[in-house]
Amino acid sequence: MKPETMTAIASTVIAAAALIVAFWSEHLTRKHNELSVEPILKITFANHPEEEYSGFLVSNVGLGPAKITSLSVSVDNQLMPDLGYSGVKTALSNLKIDRDWVTITKLNSETVIPAGKTVPLISVSRKNYEDHINSILGIKKRVGLKLMYESMYHVKASVAYGPK
Repeated sequence: MKPETMTAIASTVIAAAALIVAFWSEHLTRKHNELSVEPILKITFANHPEEEYSGFLVSNVGLGPAKITSLSVSVDNQLMPDLGYSGVKTALSNLKIDRDWVTITKLNSETVIPAGKTVPLISVSRKNYEDHINSILGIKKRVGLKLMYESMYHVKASVAYGPK
């Protein structure tokens, strides 16, 4: 084999290896960027008279914003129809606590929860705590929530609370 042919083959192998490394590096960089701004939503039930809200809270404990894609609500394992507020108002009506003192946050496909933010989904405010916390506590084991969301890189995730 001529030296020119060997040089050409070696150059081609090195170029192909460099191309593979470049594609792999781009893949790892994208994965790193996705993880760097990954939202992590948690649904909790908080009962703290000193806090602004007590009840069902949605918190983004991740590093990036979470775009809500859907919310489903069930009462006693029965899925609530979406007649407003993703079924939350229907659930509260069925639970007989659809009142002015209940704080409801509408979570729909237009909602973005920034990193570090907590949103009261179904709750009672601090000023109404004493009078109405027992009503919120009474629905704690009856309500099921499933929240679907995605990151700014369109990575989908979900979080659930309550009876399975």
